[in-house]
Amino acid sequence: IPADIAQAVQRYQNSRSAEFQAWQPDGSMLITTRFGSTDQVHHVRAPGAARTQVSFYAEPVAGAHAIPGSDRFIVRRDTGGDEWFQLYVRGLTGTEQRLTESETRNSPPVLSDDGHLAVWAKAVRGTARYELQVADPLAPEAARTLYTVEGSIDPSDISEDGSTLLFVRSFSNRQSEVWELDIASGEARRLTEEGAEARYDEPHYIRGGRILTISDHGGDYRRLLELDPATGEERAITPDIDWNVEAFDVSKDGRVLAYAVNEGGYSRVAVQDFLTRRALPQPEGLPKGVLTGLKWSPDGSKLAIGLTGPTAAGDVYSFAVPQGELTRWTNSELGGLGPEEISEPELISFETFDGREIPAFVYRPAGIPEGQKTPVIMDIHGGPESQTRPVWNYGAQFFANALGATVILPNVRGSDGYGRTYLDLDNAAKREDSVRDIGALIDWIETQPNLDAER
Repeated sequence: IPADIAQAVQRYQNSRSAEFQAWQPDGSMLITTRFGSTDQVHHVRAPGAARTQVSFYAEPVAGAHAIPGSDRFIVRRDTGGDEWFQLYVRGLTGTEQRLTESETRNSPPVLSDDGHLAVWAKAVRGTARYELQVADPLAPEAARTLYTVEGSIDPSDISEDGSTLLFVRSFSNRQSEVWELDIASGEARRLTEEGAEARYDEPHYIRGGRILTISDHGGDYRRLLELDPATGEERAITPDIDWNVEAFDVSKDGRVLAYAVNEGGYSRVAVQDFLTRRALPQPEGLPKGVLTGLKWSPDGSKLAIGLTGPTAAGDVYSFAVPQGELTRWTNSELGGLGPEEISEPELISFETFDGREIPAFVYRPAGIPEGQKTPVIMDIHGGPESQTRPVWNYGAQFFANALGATVILPNVRGSDGYGRTYLDLDNAAKREDSVRDIGALIDWIETQPNLDAER
C-alpha cells in the first residue's frame, strides 16, 4: 500500500470516542476511550472534566461494571482479540484481583444491589457446556458453580433480596427463553413459553417481583413486555410501533423508565413515568446517531446516554428528570478532520424485484455539487442477520471524501431492525433473493443522474 494512501486512511481511522460504562457513587462516570492504541477505562469527575486514565493494559478493555455500594468495579478484557474474556476486580487505583479461570470465556457480570454477589456465565474451551458462576467481588475467593447446561446462557438480573437470578437460554438469534434460578438451591425454572418462536432480551426485575424484557413474542417487532413470573402473562409496555426497542433501564426506585427505539437505524431515546404514565420532559437536543449506553444513576436523578453517529465518533451525555436538562460530558475528536471532510449520510429506499422497499444509507462526498457524477462503492454488511446503522464509519467517510466516491450501504432482506418478517425473507431457499436486492440497487444506480453506473 503506498505510504500516501496509508497516511490518508489513518486520518479517518485516528478518531477517539467515549463510551459510557458505569456511574460511580459520587455521581462521576467511568467511560472507555483511548489516548494510545487501545480503549482503556477513564474516570470523568464532572461534565467536561478531564478524562483521567485508570487502566493501562496492553489489551483493550471490553467493559467496566460498577459494584454497587463501593467505588470498585469489574473489568472485562481478553488477550490478543481471542474473545476468551476474563474478569478482574479493581478500583480507581491499586492492584486488581482476577475472578475467573484461564482457558475460559466469561460473560459480562450482573451484580446484586448490595454488591456482594456477582454472577456470570463461563464457557469452557472445546465443549458446549456453560456454567453460571457466583462470587463476592468485594471479598473475592474461588467462584462456585450455580448451574450447568449445554448451550448458551447469559445472566441478566439479580432480585432485590439477592435470592433469585434471571438468565436467558439462547437457541438461535431468533429464539430464546427466560429462566429464573434460586441462588441458594440451584434449582431453575422456565418462565416463558417452551418452544415459542420468540426472542427475549435483557429481562430485569421490576416492582412487585414482575419482569421487564424486550421481546418479539406475539408480534413482528421487539417491544417492552411486562412478564408475570407466576402466571406467564405478558403485557406490552411500549407503544405498538413498527420498530424494535433496543435497550431500556428503570430507575432504582422503579418510578421512571427509559428506553431506546431503533427507528430506521437511528436511536430515539424516550422516558416515561413508569407508575403514573404521566408525560415527562424528553431528551431533546441529542445528536442523530446510534445508542451505545443507557443507564440511570444510583440515585435516579440522571440518565447516562452514550451515542455514536455518522459525523461523531461517540460521546456521553446525561439527562436530568424532571428538569429536562441535557448535559454533555465528553467532547471527542475526529483525528483532526474538519467538517468539510465529513459526509452526513442520506437514508433512502429503492424498490426491489417483488415491490418491497429496501433501505440504504448513501454517503456523498462532502461539498460536491448536487448533479456531479461520482463513481459508486456498494458495501453490503455481513452477518447476514445484522444491520448497517449510521455509526461513525471511517471507511465510508474515507471512500467518499478522500477518493470522491458515493458509498451506498443497503440493508437487504434478511437484515435485522425491520421486523421478524423482513429478517426471515432470505432464509433457506430464499437466500438468493437478497442477491436480487443488490441487483435492484444496481438498477436504481443507473437511474440516478449524479451516479456513474459504469464505475
